[in-house]
Amino acid sequence: MSTSPEPLSYNTLPPSATISVADDGETITLTAAAQQDAGPDIRRRAARSSAWAGGIYSAGILMLLGGLTSGLISANWNTLPWWTGPLAGVFALALFAMIWQVAYRKKLDAIQAPLRQSTIIAIRSQRLVIETAGPLGNESHDFTRMQIKDVKLLLDMHDEGPDTESLTDWIAIFTQDGEMIHLLPARGRDELKWVARLIRKTMGIEPVDAI
Repeated sequence: MSTSPEPLSYNTLPPSATISVADDGETITLTAAAQQDAGPDIRRRAARSSAWAGGIYSAGILMLLGGLTSGLISANWNTLPWWTGPLAGVFALALFAMIWQVAYRKKLDAIQAPLRQSTIIAIRSQRLVIETAGPLGNESHDFTRMQIKDVKLLLDMHDEGPDTESLTDWIAIFTQDGEMIHLLPARGRDELKWVARLIRKTMGIEPVDAI
């Protein structure tokens, strides 16, 4: 005999949440509509990650240019005008900013497809129903509690380095037969943590705070 999930306090949702929640006392329904723009969390992480790329690649270009022009600069050092140094600094900053912006736009563009995936998740204590559609494909899943092994948050680890991959976090549903279902790609990290904990709590997957 199934037990209805206890009512939840939704004031713990992040302020920037894009997922709507409905609770009729028996089923908790999460609706993640397709999004066109990345949220502030993703944008901050994309900007931070892109800064690494801007710094590394601009430094490499400057070292290459320095090596090619070092002989010419040394030969004419005494005749160079006073503003040569400041001009070189402005050039270095402009080069960094240009590469940073290119990397930043590349990351955001790569996130657009996952964000356009729309998903509906219906959660009960003994059942999990998932409907998702969009650029990443259309899928339908209907799991009993006994079929679900674990629910985890899969974090992309490229936001602290120069890698140009998209900053895409996911919720992963692991089934007893070894299947892994990806849910809610490219949403805010705090929002994904909340959803993963909600699924674990409602379905009695211990420990609830493992995310």
